[in-house]
Amino acid sequence: MNERIIHKRDNYKVVVMSDVHGHHKHLKAMVQKLKLSDEDYLIILGDFINRGPDSYKTYTYIRELEKCPNTIILKGNHEAFITNHLLNTEITDDFLRWLKLDRYETIITSLLKRHQKSVHDFVSGNELHDFMLYHHEDVFTYLKNLPIIVHFDDFIFVHGGYDLRFHPIQDEIKFLKYDHFIERSPVQEKKIIVGHWPVSNLRNTCYTNVPVFNDDKNIISIDGGLGVKSAGELNAFIIEKRQGKISYDYIQYNDFEKKVITNEYKFPVEETLLLNYTDWDVEIIEVGDIMTRCRHISSGKELTIFSCLLKEKDGKYHLATTYVNNFYNLDLGTEVALCQTYGEAALVKFEENFGWVMASQINE
Repeated sequence: MNERIIHKRDNYKVVVMSDVHGHHKHLKAMVQKLKLSDEDYLIILGDFINRGPDSYKTYTYIRELEKCPNTIILKGNHEAFITNHLLNTEITDDFLRWLKLDRYETIITSLLKRHQKSVHDFVSGNELHDFMLYHHEDVFTYLKNLPIIVHFDDFIFVHGGYDLRFHPIQDEIKFLKYDHFIERSPVQEKKIIVGHWPVSNLRNTCYTNVPVFNDDKNIISIDGGLGVKSAGELNAFIIEKRQGKISYDYIQYNDFEKKVITNEYKFPVEETLLLNYTDWDVEIIEVGDIMTRCRHISSGKELTIFSCLLKEKDGKYHLATTYVNNFYNLDLGTEVALCQTYGEAALVKFEENFGWVMASQINE
């Protein structure tokens, strides 16, 4: 069955996670942090494989979690992609060619490592298909048969999006890969809880992974961008209903390194603009060694960008990563979480938001 229906009208706690993307350590640490009781519900909205350090280890941990009767694992577009392509022998050659591009880690490459093999050891897709099913048919059967929707009280849980016009079996992929769901969705009757689309992509004035509440359309998005964004985090979204009253909360987990501001630097203060993939094209106004003044082409707005984050191709410029012109002028001794450094620039998390300091400002 592609749908699960749970009849529980009151006095419950539901914890929802999405888009773990092979980050076994993040998932395990989050579960330990949550301290779930036997009565609590845990729902994982799919995409727990691919793009991470170890998809197979994440899969085995998911199977352990599922031993609790109140744990429900849903399918995401990544689980569907892998099974649809591996199990259809008419397209396995194309699938193998795609795997050999090594764009990111997958459950296939993770499993092959257990056999001291890689996708480059196979000459045909059917050879890979036969090897995988001989050794790991249980894995792909499990992934293929995962449900895609949970109906629970006043909520619907699904990976990508929900539309009453979609058929749960015939239109499965539409529920799993519903890009720009909030923009395209009508007003929903029940509250829809979704992953798939990083919540930072739903904002344009701040860079944060805090879940997004769209009250106009009755949708809550929870994907923290783990495995996709350099500042990706795992979100656990918490729903509690007690005596008819619903409350929401969330917990975030990341493996960012704690740092301290040890040197001062005076940054410009300007209107904040978040530039998300693929809207990264800019034109140069004034070049600087460290900071360059630019104009964002699609919005026409001016902003300051670290010169090291600008890439040039055929005389045109674009950003190398998701970017926000939020610069922190922080007091000495302030603690931040370091996400990543790019030359002179350091992307950090301070409180709930991401912004920039100079790499030379933080302790080694």
